[in-house]
Amino acid sequence: MHVAMKRGFTLLELLVVVLIIGVLAAITILKFANSKDKAYVATMTSDLHNMVTMEESYNAEFKTYTTSLSAMTFVPSPAVSATVTDATMGGWTATVSHSASAVTCRVGIGSDSIAGVGDGVIQCK
Repeated sequence: MHVAMKRGFTLLELLVVVLIIGVLAAITILKFANSKDKAYVATMTSDLHNMVTMEESYNAEFKTYTTSLSAMTFVPSPAVSATVTDATMGGWTATVSHSASAVTCRVGIGSDSIAGVGDGVIQCK
């Protein structure tokens, strides 16, 4: 008498496959979350570069710096808030933040450059 064997996967094999898929999904989610934060930092850095250009253009025309974003016709990216502080004849400092990120970026020009970073160098923390 011949007994027919059923073909298929055992429970242990299925559990191993599910475990491997779970580990791969966890790694992918972590990488995706990290790339979103990098995108937010890139947006803030781009805004600061644009702000430097606009502020220096304003200074070339009016011989002074300004804390007013509208005066220099600067509009930050969506979800980004920007502030200019300490605008004097000798320099200025700006800070930007994104509503979906804990990182803030800043830049200083002239006498208000960020200590230890350098004139016009963007620092993100």
